[in-house]
Amino acid sequence: MLENVRLRTGLALAQFHFRKRGYPQTEFTKLYSNARTALVIVPEDSEHRSLAIPLLTSLQNKFRGNKLTIVIYDSFRDLSSSLAHCDVFPMTKENITFFYLPKKRAVQKLSRQKFDLVLDLNIPMVLTAAYLCRSVNATLKVGFAKEHGDRFYNFQLKTTHQKNPERSYEQLLRTMAMF
Repeated sequence: MLENVRLRTGLALAQFHFRKRGYPQTEFTKLYSNARTALVIVPEDSEHRSLAIPLLTSLQNKFRGNKLTIVIYDSFRDLSSSLAHCDVFPMTKENITFFYLPKKRAVQKLSRQKFDLVLDLNIPMVLTAAYLCRSVNATLKVGFAKEHGDRFYNFQLKTTHQKNPERSYEQLLRTMAMF
């Protein structure tokens, strides 16, 4: 019950924070294929995280060098060893407020960089990830379709594979390749 109230309050605070920031009109043609830098937010759910590894590998191949930054939740640092040529930003509990929003210093650290693409790989709504997605300077902000998602992403993928995350990640990769 308290967790639900905290989440709703955090969502209201996020809405208030971004109330005046609209999305500029964006043409998605070649936006992904021309992207040179990316920020990827790894799923918070451990099962989804392991299923997203092929997608992460593919993104690592596309963004060779240190042009890929990955946000990993503190409890999933084991994943960082497989991503040797990426910048890894650990999202620790100390970086998250009581209302599930990232703290200002975490947002500022990521906002110093310019990204062409931000991918939130969380299938359900994870407010911390959605807020990071919205606050980072990027032209294309991609997430899976979810309630309140239009407040945080300018491109949402509604997949027919809600029960099968592995297929959802495959569909995301195929969809992004179209651009």
